[in-house]
Amino acid sequence: MAGAEIDLSGPWADVYQTYCEGRLEDPYPLFTWLLEKYPVHWSVPLESWFVCRHADVVKGLLDPRFSSDRADVNMRKLPEEMRTRLHALGEHVANWLGFMDPPRHTEIRRLLSPVFTPKLARTLEDRVQHLADELVAQLPTPRADLVAGLAHPLPLTVICDILGIPPEDRHRFWQAVINISDYVAEAGPSAVAAAERAHAGVAEMTDYFTTLVARRRRQPEDDVVSHIATTMSAAVGMTVPEVLGICVFLFSAGHDTTTSLLSSSALLLLQHPEEIGRLRADPSLMATAVEEFLRFETPIPLISRVVSENMEFAGHHFRRGDPVVLCVAAANRDPAVFAEPNCLQLDRAPNKQLAFGWGAHFCLGAPLARMEARFALTALLDRLSTSRMENPIPSWHPRHGLRALRDLWTLPARD
Repeated sequence: MAGAEIDLSGPWADVYQTYCEGRLEDPYPLFTWLLEKYPVHWSVPLESWFVCRHADVVKGLLDPRFSSDRADVNMRKLPEEMRTRLHALGEHVANWLGFMDPPRHTEIRRLLSPVFTPKLARTLEDRVQHLADELVAQLPTPRADLVAGLAHPLPLTVICDILGIPPEDRHRFWQAVINISDYVAEAGPSAVAAAERAHAGVAEMTDYFTTLVARRRRQPEDDVVSHIATTMSAAVGMTVPEVLGICVFLFSAGHDTTTSLLSSSALLLLQHPEEIGRLRADPSLMATAVEEFLRFETPIPLISRVVSENMEFAGHHFRRGDPVVLCVAAANRDPAVFAEPNCLQLDRAPNKQLAFGWGAHFCLGAPLARMEARFALTALLDRLSTSRMENPIPSWHPRHGLRALRDLWTLPARD
């Protein structure tokens, strides 16, 4: 990739390396530099093309030559012994909807789309409002962790209601989901370190869904697992691994990214307390505020693809088989699209944020996530107005594939 590599002889070398290792807690100054100097480059540490300009990210998301069938990209990086031993991990991830290309992706998504609609979000509004109010009321005083107390349990409960996971099973897989996400959301060699834990997480979750799917096939209920196990499976001839892959994918994607959105939004409001007053005075502002939270702290900063044929892209020659990282988080701070991109503006309009992706793989759960965020943050506003962060330095998970807080401890605001 001579001529396409980034020049790391300058002061940004250590920052860039730290970012590629998933250890850079504030990547946005780096993104500003990359957008100006290296919007498209070959990243040696990530072993991938890195694309961060808004226009190029959109182009990449829409170009069918950027394949989503990339489950083996991370598997190829494993040592041979691990690759053989953990082969079930790669086979499972290949059955996630986000890792499929047409025509299979089109067939399966067509049958899921009527379920995950704005209508579904509207029918759940009363349930989500009640749940958000209840969780906020149960937050301990004077000290509370908003991640464990609200941001995690609310979307977890909602997706479990939709899928049909019984209440007694809903908290079994928190660590398993984190472990799997650490693998599928990462890029480059950092995914290797997560492979063992992800393999164990996949085994745990597929064992559970194997039992649940079998039960729903015998006695279908009004839930999505029943829909997948019966109607969808028959309509497009889904294999057992495909059924299990879609179930695990929906469970994982249905709450971990929304947990990230809720917690980072609360963080931003605590960091910008004047905006809490604006939202309390004008609740109609919440919808555009959520879009700005999605832009400002994008839950899934990176979307990976693999090049399916030799092609020219943004002035560079991409070869068949090259991994590509589309940096949505950088694109959402592109000054060519967003005025004052590093400033939080809750009434920003238009807001062409790409947090839910674009094109054929646009997030199925976007209406649901937006609705959950509106109700959760509205319920939390009064508590936030009298709170402060216990630690002014946020505690981010050490990963670059999912922008997620470990915790968000609050205390009463000082007089």
